[in-house]
Amino acid sequence: MAVGAFAQTYTAESNFQVTRSGNAVTILKYVGTGAAEVNIPPTIQNLPVTTIASNIIPGTNFSVTSLTIPTSVTSIQMGAFLEASNLVKVTFLGPIPISGMNGMSGQAFPGDLYNKFYATDRTNGTPGTYTKSGTVWTLTTGAATTTTPANSPNDFSYSKTADGKGIIIDEYTGRATTVRIPDRIENLPVVEIEQHAFSIMNGKALITSMVIPNTVTKIGNSAFDGQGNLTSVTLPTSLVEIGGAAFSGCRALTSISLSASVRTIGVAAFRYCSALTTVTIPASVTRITFGNNVFQGAANVNAASKTALQRVGYTGTF
Repeated sequence: MAVGAFAQTYTAESNFQVTRSGNAVTILKYVGTGAAEVNIPPTIQNLPVTTIASNIIPGTNFSVTSLTIPTSVTSIQMGAFLEASNLVKVTFLGPIPISGMNGMSGQAFPGDLYNKFYATDRTNGTPGTYTKSGTVWTLTTGAATTTTPANSPNDFSYSKTADGKGIIIDEYTGRATTVRIPDRIENLPVVEIEQHAFSIMNGKALITSMVIPNTVTKIGNSAFDGQGNLTSVTLPTSLVEIGGAAFSGCRALTSISLSASVRTIGVAAFRYCSALTTVTIPASVTRITFGNNVFQGAANVNAASKTALQRVGYTGTF
């Protein structure tokens, strides 16, 4: 898994002042107090966080010592954390490619962090955890190796979002049965899976395993419809919306784990998932908006999962 992929607790959205630009969010200011660790969420207001503006931590904040940057971020502007005088640990969960106006400013952090981050890969930087002694930063924990590398962008047809700041996966054109969608294509975060992108129509490959990156916030209608050999799917921690019939007919799928960010699950999203037994929902989730018959024909869902689904608003059949 990627660096820090185990971390599920983000700093609350209310601790940030933000502005929306198209389909993305820019953080303008951190307004929290007293916390030593700031774990920036990958989404705020159900949109990916892509930009960190100048001077988001004021010089009067002496409490912040540790910072985590999510994989969704593509730009860190000049002076973003320059006044965070007690900051001694920064974890980058993904690369920050230098492309046009994107990338990390050489004066975003105090000391030589910019030089150390881009020392090995001058275009993308090296994800990992960096610690500071004096003015010198050192990479102490590098990116972990994934057991399944991301598929090549050539395995997908894709397009850009309307604002040009994200990538939409339009169609899977590869033949591999085990798929890990890359979190970036053309130095932009992958934020959406389009309708029918992996459905078996038009002769698409039958896949057995799917990992969706944490940059994705939306899975479109019928995205995986009819993928009857799919036994395992890893949903992103930033996911907000699962479209209608998104996983309908995935008869080999045995379990799903929803993230705390999920707000909407469309009509028949998991219909006829006959092997599905376990649906995991974080205790922090209090409400999900469900379409009709989301789990119709998923008769093997266990009692604990049914109770969890009903707790957050599901009233349909199984």
